[in-house]
Amino acid sequence: MFVNLFFQTYGQTSVDSLDIYDPFEQIVDIRRIVANELSILGSKETRLIEEYESQLRVYKKGEQDSLTSIVLLKIGDIYFRGAIYDMAMDAYYNALEIYEKINDSLSIARTKIKLFRAYYFADLTAKSNYLLEAEEILKKYDDPASLALLYYAQSSLTKDDAERKMLRDKAVTIQSLVVSQVKNDTVQHLILASFLNASGHYEEAINMAQKFGDDWLVVLFLNNLGYKYVLDGEYNKAIKYFEQSYKLSKKGKFKTLLRNVYENLSRAYRKKGDWKKATYYLQLMKIVSESLYSEGFTYQMNSVQLKHDAQRRAFENELLRSEKKLLAESVSKEKLLNTLLILLIIVIVVILFYVFLINRKLKTVNTALDKQNIEIQLKQNELRELYESLQQSEKNLKDAQATAHLADWQYVLKTKEFRFSEQFPIIFETEKELIKEYGLSYLFEISSPDDSNLIKTFLGVNTLPNDEHELDFKVNLSENIKWIKIKKVLVRNDDSEIVSLFGTVQDISELKEKEENKIKFAEQQSFNRKLIDYLEEERKRIAGDLHDGLGQNILLIKNRAMLSLQNDSIDDESRRQLTEINSLSSNLLDIVKEISFNLRPAHLERLGLTDTIISSIETAKEIGILDLNFNIDQIDNLLDHENEIHVFRILQEGINNILKHSEAESASINIVRENNRLIIFIRDDGKGFDVKLLQSNVKGFGLRNLINRVEILHGKMKIESSINNGTLIEIKIPLEPNS
Repeated sequence: MFVNLFFQTYGQTSVDSLDIYDPFEQIVDIRRIVANELSILGSKETRLIEEYESQLRVYKKGEQDSLTSIVLLKIGDIYFRGAIYDMAMDAYYNALEIYEKINDSLSIARTKIKLFRAYYFADLTAKSNYLLEAEEILKKYDDPASLALLYYAQSSLTKDDAERKMLRDKAVTIQSLVVSQVKNDTVQHLILASFLNASGHYEEAINMAQKFGDDWLVVLFLNNLGYKYVLDGEYNKAIKYFEQSYKLSKKGKFKTLLRNVYENLSRAYRKKGDWKKATYYLQLMKIVSESLYSEGFTYQMNSVQLKHDAQRRAFENELLRSEKKLLAESVSKEKLLNTLLILLIIVIVVILFYVFLINRKLKTVNTALDKQNIEIQLKQNELRELYESLQQSEKNLKDAQATAHLADWQYVLKTKEFRFSEQFPIIFETEKELIKEYGLSYLFEISSPDDSNLIKTFLGVNTLPNDEHELDFKVNLSENIKWIKIKKVLVRNDDSEIVSLFGTVQDISELKEKEENKIKFAEQQSFNRKLIDYLEEERKRIAGDLHDGLGQNILLIKNRAMLSLQNDSIDDESRRQLTEINSLSSNLLDIVKEISFNLRPAHLERLGLTDTIISSIETAKEIGILDLNFNIDQIDNLLDHENEIHVFRILQEGINNILKHSEAESASINIVRENNRLIIFIRDDGKGFDVKLLQSNVKGFGLRNLINRVEILHGKMKIESSINNGTLIEIKIPLEPNS
């Protein structure tokens, strides 16, 4: 309220509060003012658009084609100024259609020059070569004003500075002659002012625009003059002209030009070394840019809505004409019915039936109309949802790029302009200005020596056969090395000429590290499998040696002792020694069998996995140092022989750990088949241990061997234990689908 009272007292407007509000602390207030008080077109041009559209309705109703086309060109010029190029092109196309209808060749040429200009500034490819077509038409006419426009348009296409200057000088010379002949024609004077500005005669252009009261052009020319002084290093002069431009932008409520003024002021103060003011104006520029984007999108949505409404009205009119035709036919048939009623009752019945059919058709048509109305309403709702979705999509895109370490880029060959999203400098850990200065060559500088030539080849436009490519390469940053994935798409015009490149860059360092870890893990898995296979083979060999070598020798000793005992002539002491040898030999044979069984569980092939595990548990129970309970499901033939050995060794290692380390009084072993997996529970009430400490330092061969075998079986193992609270080992092993 105080601010409004201040403005009323001193004759200021709410736009002047842009100089009062802090752009960092009062962003909401500034956004409100920019959205409500300023517009892309400016206040005067917005009113003109409304007046011209009102005139259009009158002229179209009166079928005054020449007046309609003139107003359409004026509307198109206003939209062109505001950089709303699609609406400008719509207006120009409508005017061109009228001129082609009335065969006004000169106006056709001028309109095509305007269409070329709109496509050029919108950076779009035109449907036709409008400039060349206009040139062909103007060869037949002696019209200096149109010729000057042609030279000016042609100057924007050439890349040669000398040729560009020559064409613009020609345009200025011819337009000066035109102005001398029509001294009071405001439009021609303002066209000359635009030509002078393009040729670098800024002061003359400003004076002419001021004389004829076009504040928009004055602001534009002041900005150009100020920018020239920035390039010359005369920053105070530049700021003086930018401040004049700033006042006029606020007066005319030109949102687009105000955004440019803020950018120029920020640049001038930055060059001058006043970073505080540079940041101040840069923040204001960002706020105005946001509003410009929103308003521009609204214009586009309105344009789409207008086109949709026009199509809907045309469709409704067509339906109404069809309905009238059907009704007229119905009336005609009813008259015929009245005549035929006099003739025959049978004919009357037939006609009534026919009318019944016609009424059904009418109902069908009405139903179709209702359906079309519903579809139209649904499309309107879709348009609203599309607008909301577009806003959300833009936000989601920025968030997604930040999350995925992804950025997009574009390089335009004609202008050598390199554009990129805000994530681009973050990925490469550098400043935006540095990337803008070096463009694509920045990637050559930071890439590793091995990848530099690959990058140059990849970013070329004539060296690769396809239009879509991608490449992984390394970059050397200040503190680390990153892996980058770059994607490139070539954009071609209608003549298959490459006009630009665009694509993405992504930081894939984490992915590369994960890939390397996977490779190391796979190598470790392979090594573990080979080691375990080697151990099994070695166990098998040792078991064979024990059984076939040592076992046979012990058996031979036992047999010889028994033979000696059958000799009646030996003395009592010798008989006692032989009896002791026989007993010891029997015990040694039992020990060799037990060791041989543990080294090579031959029972697996003979008894099966279930009974072999039970036998091993029963053997452990016979030791008698703990109460060992078990419950084993039937699990034979669920796994191949090699994997059955792994399961047996896991149980064997679990039992050994309990007996050697747990100091438990009781333990239990349960093996359950559940769906397509095998679950093993090994539990004891022993002294327990610190699981985290054990996992961080797995030195014991037994536990390491157990973990490796679980991994070979593609299983998962969970250990729950704590000091003095026992231990639970849970192992889940997947089975084959057909098991």
